[in-house]
Amino acid sequence: MQIIFTADPKIIGKLIRWFTRISWVGKGRVSHAALRYGRDEANWMVESAENGFVPNWFPYFKQKRKIYAKFEVLGINEDVLEKIVDQQIDKWIHSNYDYGNLYGFALIILWYRLTGKRVKNKFYWPKHFACAEVVYKIFDKVKKQTGIDYLGEHDPETVFPEELLQECENKPNLFKLVVDPN
Repeated sequence: MQIIFTADPKIIGKLIRWFTRISWVGKGRVSHAALRYGRDEANWMVESAENGFVPNWFPYFKQKRKIYAKFEVLGINEDVLEKIVDQQIDKWIHSNYDYGNLYGFALIILWYRLTGKRVKNKFYWPKHFACAEVVYKIFDKVKKQTGIDYLGEHDPETVFPEELLQECENKPNLFKLVVDPN
């Protein structure tokens, strides 16, 4: 299984990277997070994007996105991860993208810049998901099942792709940067 991060050139990707240039995150290098999984990792993945939460075909994903980094998930049986992802697909399939979450992010960042304090996202839609939220919630289920804390303590409704990227970079015992042409 891999966590994929992209730096999308579309306006929404540029805005996400610009907005996440804040002190608790650092520089905003990425705008999207997704999971690549399954026995045939060359092809299957899940993400929450403009079409909502959907399984996707990795070759198509690569054509539409600018991949920034891929991290192999270490230290866990692939079957455990795949079972959790499959359960979440069954539960969340075709859930809408959480545009309220994006609006809430903008207010959280504005409030942080004015006061230096983080607040909860009051505008998220509980049955809709943003990209980093999906990845974080799946790994929260992994943590509950295995005890392995892959992505640290974050509020799922306010976690940015950049924060997940930093977790991967800071835990070389749990994530390995993949350098390949895919």
